[in-house]
Amino acid sequence: MNSQIVALLVILGVSLGQKTPSISSITPHQIKDAKESVDLQCSVLNLSDFPVIWKKKSQSGGIILSSGEYLIDRDSRYDILYDKSSSTFTLKIKDLEESDAGTYQCQILLSAVYQITAEVELQVRRASDKYSHNPTQSSESE
Repeated sequence: MNSQIVALLVILGVSLGQKTPSISSITPHQIKDAKESVDLQCSVLNLSDFPVIWKKKSQSGGIILSSGEYLIDRDSRYDILYDKSSSTFTLKIKDLEESDAGTYQCQILLSAVYQITAEVELQVRRASDKYSHNPTQSSESE
């Protein structure tokens, strides 16, 4: 019942001239090497007072990393930036580890059950894999 009320309020908000929030862009698929850094960007439109979160997707649903301009996960390798002029939330991860690989979601939370979601896949290669696909690369120890 509660979710029906929220959906009705969103519809009423749109009919009263308020625009529905949306995600206008998200960083495309990323392939990075271990120890590198990555910036995952999510730009939103018509945000109003709805919270935006970054979440790492998992089999159990996911781990919330940030909400708005605040980090939830206290991993010192993470940072969150918000650029008001472009309405862009940037999740920065430095010193990447293989365990950072996965699907990251940017979500606008409309209610406990309704959200607008965009995803970006992050692949993290081991440092030893960096040159393994390049047969022309020679070893300097020869």
